[in-house]
Amino acid sequence: MDPNLPDGEHQWGTRPGATFRKEGHAVYVGGTTTLAGSCCPLNECLRNLSNYASIPLPEAILTTTLRPAQMLGPSINEHKGKLEEGFDADLCILGWDGSVKSTWIMGQEVWRAEELGDVGEGDYLGSTSADKKALVNGH
Repeated sequence: MDPNLPDGEHQWGTRPGATFRKEGHAVYVGGTTTLAGSCCPLNECLRNLSNYASIPLPEAILTTTLRPAQMLGPSINEHKGKLEEGFDADLCILGWDGSVKSTWIMGQEVWRAEELGDVGEGDYLGSTSADKKALVNGH
């Protein structure tokens, strides 16, 4: 669920009459106080894990990338969970504070933090245009 969805009552999928209520990061079954789940953004979950478990952010990242891919078996872990040749180029670039700076899907930058400018503008992390083109093309 999109954490940017406004708080309030919303239609739950295509089920007639089924609703949910979003309050902050909590999601409740419509018309009840039954917790249905959470819409906490993953980068916030990473920061919470790092802070509350007193582990470095890179280790917290492994718990949400490589480890789940390994647990899902060969159909997933042979192409997801690593930044390595032959793997899908799906990644998020995070700031040192765990904030999302850029999101890439299959080697294409699809989202960029506002302070970094428009997607595809300028160089990112000191790369040249040729470096960026090579990254996008998987080389």
